[in-house]
Amino acid sequence: MGLAVCERGERMKVKEVFCEECYRWKKREDLVEALNRGGELYCAECGAVLIRTDEYNRMKRYQVVGFEDTGPVFWFTAMAKNFSEALMTFYKLEIREVEND
Repeated sequence: MGLAVCERGERMKVKEVFCEECYRWKKREDLVEALNRGGELYCAECGAVLIRTDEYNRMKRYQVVGFEDTGPVFWFTAMAKNFSEALMTFYKLEIREVEND
């Protein structure tokens, strides 16, 4: 995280934030949001998380685990508002056959 320049008011409105990785000030409108993790705004150049919004606090972390007969094979986490939304995050999963080296 970095330093932020904010407007005064009831709610904090970030105008600029300092990216420690790029060592430059970034305007809020120039930050990007990840497709699968709402509420986090990233530096478009280096990918550092610079701002967590109110939307981030509403998100819950869900873990997806893939099993075979012998037990878990893979797992990863996703952020979503609820279980149903978490399931929709993974409707585009693809399974492909790969050759062994």
